[in-house]
Amino acid sequence: MARRAAALLVLVGLASCGPGVGPDPAGLARFVDYLRADRHARLVIEVDAVPGFEPRATTARDLVLGLDGLVDKPGGIEAVLDGSLAAAGSDHAWTFDELVDLARATDDLAVPGDAGKMHVLFGDGHDEAGVPGNETLGLAWDYTTIVVFAETVADACARVTDPEAREAVCAATELWVWTHETGHLLGLVNLGVPMVTDHEDPDHPRHDVADDCVMYWANRGSAIPLKVIRRLAAHATPTLGFDAACQADLAAIREGSP
Repeated sequence: MARRAAALLVLVGLASCGPGVGPDPAGLARFVDYLRADRHARLVIEVDAVPGFEPRATTARDLVLGLDGLVDKPGGIEAVLDGSLAAAGSDHAWTFDELVDLARATDDLAVPGDAGKMHVLFGDGHDEAGVPGNETLGLAWDYTTIVVFAETVADACARVTDPEAREAVCAATELWVWTHETGHLLGLVNLGVPMVTDHEDPDHPRHDVADDCVMYWANRGSAIPLKVIRRLAAHATPTLGFDAACQADLAAIREGSP
């Protein structure tokens, strides 16, 4: 489990985070390629999902729009719903090794030579490391792959009693989780991308010390949906919740010399 990503979010209770993945030469080249245009002018996000647990079209749209201001991709950014995953069942507890195997078996979207690619899985079941009150909503590893435990997100959102608010809460939380994990693929926080100013939480490595940043390690249950709903409502153009320190880190790589 040493490669398990430090990328866990919860809706009820406090988040917990597993051991982080340190940068390696291949990963370093990959996240630099995500941020810059010199090798990859485009970014494709391959999305594979269990039927019924696909990401909302609005979530994918808002993620792409938000990334457009963070990465240099003059050829564009595209999220492609590529394949259907076999349902594992609500009671299935995913091990990390199972997730790695699933990602490898389904990473099959061909992209042009000038395009970089991220791979995202939206699935059913739950993470074996999650416990009631401390459920895992997302994981990321190897600067390549994200898992969103979409059924766990849906179950958490079902606890919202106001039916009119529930969809907004679920959509905002889905975007928040996907964004947090994408931040890790981009090398945040101090996960390969050097910090312009020190903003890594000393008690929770690879996460931001500021609790209003999407890369913060944990939030109380009600804080995540309320925070992202306020953020989305406050901006005509969707923002992903990266604070100024995270944006400065990304800009230093994006605008730096090879």
